[in-house]
Amino acid sequence: MAPLSEKSQAIRLFLASRFPSASCTLDFHNPFECLVSVILSAQTSDASVNSATPALFSAYPDAFFLAKATPTEVEPYLRHLGLYRNKAKSLVGMAQKLVKDYGGEVPLSQKELLSLPGVGLKVANVVLLEIAHEPHFPVDTHVGRVYKRLGYAKEEDSPEAVEKKLEKAFPRRSGASSITAPSPSGGKSATRKAPHAKNAPCGNTAVITKGARRLRANSRNAADTPP
Repeated sequence: MAPLSEKSQAIRLFLASRFPSASCTLDFHNPFECLVSVILSAQTSDASVNSATPALFSAYPDAFFLAKATPTEVEPYLRHLGLYRNKAKSLVGMAQKLVKDYGGEVPLSQKELLSLPGVGLKVANVVLLEIAHEPHFPVDTHVGRVYKRLGYAKEEDSPEAVEKKLEKAFPRRSGASSITAPSPSGGKSATRKAPHAKNAPCGNTAVITKGARRLRANSRNAADTPP
């Protein structure tokens, strides 16, 4: 495995120091709940998802119950979430495929997850990161925007392209959860017009760059100091 570049190592260490316990803020207790919650989180805050899922999981505790529902029956549980009609349809279709093809269990391979309705690359990677503890790189618009501004990808790159470049820049054993730390607040901080929001350091490319530079300078000074 190729070593991290000096820049990537400094950024990884800086993010790990700022967010030592970076983790998903969605509430779930098993793989099924994780998958449902991540699907619902598209264009919706984790807090809003967490307010909707207790009643949803009470009514539909597993794939077998959800597979028997219709989207219209699921919609009331999601009504205050964005795109709730599409999400209700995706959830029912996802549950039906889980029951039909996987015995109601959530598969833990990227290829199989991507075969499920409502599951794109980011959703699949979050589930694998949280449930299988595999060091994937969940890249959405906000994470992509941060790392583009840090120089790891081009402005026109898709999330899939950004993911491949991050996997190359940060080998999988270098700590995926720290590298993707901007995800939770990226939507609030790293916008097109205001990529350097002062009150959101994990999406603030200026703070990340400054902190990484300081770590690099400290490392060089330590290396130059005689024993």
